[in-house]
Amino acid sequence: MTPTAEPADRAEQLREQVARARIRGPGARAEQAVRLGGAGVMAVGMVLIVAGYIGASGPGVSLNSQISYLISGGLVGLGLVAIGAALYLRAWLARQRYWLARIALENREHAEAIVAAISRLEQASPAPGRPQGRAAAGQ
Repeated sequence: MTPTAEPADRAEQLREQVARARIRGPGARAEQAVRLGGAGVMAVGMVLIVAGYIGASGPGVSLNSQISYLISGGLVGLGLVAIGAALYLRAWLARQRYWLARIALENREHAEAIVAAISRLEQASPAPGRPQGRAAAGQ
């Protein structure tokens, strides 16, 4: 890839290379659904925790009722928060994987361009100790 390549050409080359690497983009519907689902499950868990606390902290609530509020609201809510966080983290890591793959592909292209440029420079420069110009032509 040359540094004078048009941005549209570079973007198209990158899309082709990512497609060849079989890495889905961050806009994939499944990833977005997992991310939104994880956020929703976390929100439901937080609501259950708050509802359990409100139910257990009311005046005149017996110990048996407090335990049932703790189990139904607190522990189930905490479990939902953990599951939602895991789903959200999974979607976030998938997005990071896509961007890391993109950076790796670009770095590989840049490394190949640098190697090609160094090769051209080595071919264009004379060997050390070899005369240049008119002295090389015998004049």
